[in-house]
Amino acid sequence: VGFPRPQWNLFNLNLAGTGRSAWDVTTGSGSVVVAVIDTGIDSTHPDLAGKIDSLVDCSTGACSVVTSMTDAQADGHGTHVAGMVGAVTNNSTGIAGAGYNTKIMVIKVMDTSGNTETDNFFNAIKWAADHGAKVINTSFGVVADSLPAAAIAEYNNHVAYAWDRGAVVVAAAGNCFGNTNGRKGCGIYANDGNTVSGYASNSKLYPAASPNVISVAASTVDNSIASYSERKDSANA
Repeated sequence: VGFPRPQWNLFNLNLAGTGRSAWDVTTGSGSVVVAVIDTGIDSTHPDLAGKIDSLVDCSTGACSVVTSMTDAQADGHGTHVAGMVGAVTNNSTGIAGAGYNTKIMVIKVMDTSGNTETDNFFNAIKWAADHGAKVINTSFGVVADSLPAAAIAEYNNHVAYAWDRGAVVVAAAGNCFGNTNGRKGCGIYANDGNTVSGYASNSKLYPAASPNVISVAASTVDNSIASYSERKDSANA
């Protein structure tokens, strides 16, 4: 009593639960490929066995297909995201995936520090769109305050490229709401691209703010927006 049920997010999203839920309508399809652009995955993870459409490494520049992969981060960020998308379900192991009958295209763009070059990210979106992904998920982005107009245009152009090829991009709204001083990912960089000149608070994040993107904020167990999550308001329309 007083503790949230395991995987409460599945119930808050109405994937599972009493009455008619999303899983009563569909559990995904093996003909649908979801690209996860992230830190890579642990390709030996038992909850992802048989779910991988392809493993692609774009972390050093040009994208290439690989036969195995490790997650660039110790906390397994990309592995976690891939599991939320399509982990094997009803196997008494790990977690349940939202669309657990879909296939996952894993595209690694981040290094061990959680950083990526912008061009690598753009290469990843283009690769996913060109190789059959119907949904492209990216759980990271760059605050608008750090981006010149030309860079924002490039984000918009690459999202449009995917959209024109029948793929929709789903992107994190960001974790830069409130007092963000020192918070990773919320720094505003000077023109040299290396010096932090300040910290954003509820700034637009790209590609989340690009046209034709489904921007996803973070929520809590009681279905309210998380205190750190960016959100649309009168100052961030």
